[in-house]
Amino acid sequence: MIEGILLVFNLIGAIVFFVFQAKKGQQAFFAFFFIMLPILGFIIYGVILILDKTHLKNRYDRQSLVKRFAIEKNLKKPEVETELNIIPVGDVMAVGKNQEKRKLFLDELKKNVYGNYRELLVAGKDSDSETVHYVASARMEVYRRLYEQVRQASDEYTNERASTEKLQILLNRIMELIESDLLSVSESKIQKKKFCELIEHASIEQKEELCKGEYGHYITYMIETDNYEHAKKIWMELPSEYKTEKVYAKMLEMYYELGEQNHFYHVLDELCTSGIVLSTDGINMVRFWLMERA
Repeated sequence: MIEGILLVFNLIGAIVFFVFQAKKGQQAFFAFFFIMLPILGFIIYGVILILDKTHLKNRYDRQSLVKRFAIEKNLKKPEVETELNIIPVGDVMAVGKNQEKRKLFLDELKKNVYGNYRELLVAGKDSDSETVHYVASARMEVYRRLYEQVRQASDEYTNERASTEKLQILLNRIMELIESDLLSVSESKIQKKKFCELIEHASIEQKEELCKGEYGHYITYMIETDNYEHAKKIWMELPSEYKTEKVYAKMLEMYYELGEQNHFYHVLDELCTSGIVLSTDGINMVRFWLMERA
C-alpha cells in the first residue's frame, strides 16, 4: 500500500518536474530518470544539485560567457584607418588609393601642420593632383609662418640692438627657416648671408655670449656661401669647446674642395685628438682618410 502511494507521488513529481523544466526551456530528461528510479532518482538529483552549488561554483555559464565575449569583441574592434596611419607616409603615397592618401594627409595636417609638414613633403611628387595641392598649401602656410617669425624677431632686435637675447632669438629663427627645406637655393643663400652678417656686426660682448650651435652654423654658412677666407679665420679663433663633429666635417669638406691637402690633414689630426665622441659616420670618415694617407 505504502509503496503504491510512493509510486503515485513519484509519478506526479516527475510530471511536474517535466512541465516545469519544459516551460523554462531547459532539459527535462531527468523526469524519465525519476520514473525509472522511483524516489532514488529524486535523491540522486538532489545530491547533484547540492554538489553543483557547493563544489562547482566556478563552472562557467556558457551563455553569459558567449555574450560577454561578443561585447568585448565589439569594444575592442580596432579603427582600421587609424591603425593603417602608422605606416610611413612614403609607403602610403606609393601604394595607397587617392582617397586614402588625401585622408591621411589631411589628418596629419589637422594634428599639427607645423610639426608634421617635413614628413609630408614626400607627397609633393605624388601623382594625385589634389594631394599635391594639399602639400603646396601646407608648404606655403609653414613658409609664411617661418618668415613671419623672422620678421617679428628682426623688428624686436632692431629696437634693442644691445640685447644678446634678442639677437639669439633672431639667429634661431633664421636657422629654422634655413633648415626647413622650404627655401630655394637663392633664398637659402640670402638667409645664410644675413645670419653671418648679424654675427659679424654684433658687439664683442654679444659675440662672447653666443653658444656653440650658433658659431657652428656661422662657420657652416660662411663655407656654403663661398666665404672661405673668413671661415678659415673664424675657425682659427674658435675655442676648441665650440668645435663639433659637424663643423670639423664641414672644414674638411672645404679644404678638400680647395685642394689644400696640408690644411685638410691638419684638421683631421686635430679631430682625432679633440676628444669628441664621434658618430658612426664620423668614425668611418676618419678611418677612411687615415687609410688614404697611410
